Amino acid sequence: MKKYFYIFKTAITEKISYLLNLLFTFIFFCLIIFILLSIWNYIYADTQIINGYLLNQVMWYVLLAEVLWFGGHNPIFIDDVSNDIKTGNIACKINKPYNYIFFSLAKYLGDIFLQMIVFLLIGIFIGCIFIDFIQNFNIKSILPIVTTYTFGIIINSLIYIIISLSSFWFEENKPFIWIYDKIIVIFGIVFPLEMLPDWLKPLTMYTPVFVSVYGPVKLTIDFSMNIFYKVMTAQFLWFIGLIILALYIYQKGAKKINSNGG
Repeated sequence: MKKYFYIFKTAITEKISYLLNLLFTFIFFCLIIFILLSIWNYIYADTQIINGYLLNQVMWYVLLAEVLWFGGHNPIFIDDVSNDIKTGNIACKINKPYNYIFFSLAKYLGDIFLQMIVFLLIGIFIGCIFIDFIQNFNIKSILPIVTTYTFGIIINSLIYIIISLSSFWFEENKPFIWIYDKIIVIFGIVFPLEMLPDWLKPLTMYTPVFVSVYGPVKLTIDFSMNIFYKVMTAQFLWFIGLIILALYIYQKGAKKINSNGG
C-alpha cells in the first residue's frame, strides 16, 4: 500500500508543474457553465419547481456535475495507458514490484487530485456568486458527501483504465472512450436523472452515471440517509466489480503478450 501512496504523491508533485495548463480548460469550463445556467434560467422562467427541483438546486447540480467532469478527466493519462500497450512498454512493467492496475489507479488519482480541488473551489466560488448558497444544505452531511465523491472519482478512474486496457485487443479504443464520455455528459451532467422519462429512470440506477455523478451531486443538493445508503451500496458493488474486471483483463492481456514472446 505504501508504494501506491508514494506513486500517488509523486503524480501530485509532477502535476504542480503543469497547473498553468489548466487555464484553457478553466476558460472552457466557465463558458459551459454560463451556457447551461442560462438555459436553465430560461426553462424556469415561468415555473418554480420541475420534477422536484428548484432552480437553485438544478443549477448547483449542473455546476457540481461539471466540476466532477472537468476535475476528474485526464485524457493524457488515458492515452499513456493505451500507448504502454501499443508500444509494448507494458512488457517492461509486468515484472515490476507492483501491480500495473493499482499503479495506474494511484497515478491517475494523483494526476487529477490537484485539478479536482482547483475546479471544486472555483465551482463553489462561481455558485455562491451567481447562484446563491445551496438551499437546505446541512454542514453535518459533508463527510458522507465527500465519501461518495471520492468513490465516484475512483469508479470513474477505473472505467477509464479498463477502456484503456482494451488496447490489448483493439488497435484504436478512442471510440469507446468517446461513447462513455458522451453518456456521462448527456445523462449525468446536463440535467438530473429525474428529468428522464419514467420508464428510463430505474435503468439509470445501475449505470456509472448514478455512482460517479448523479449520486454524489444529488446528496449535495438534497441530502438524505436513504439516498446515501443507496449510493454507497451501488458504489461499493461497482468498485469491487471493476477491480475484479480490471485485474482479469490485465491478466488476459499479459498472457497474450507472453504467448507472443513480448
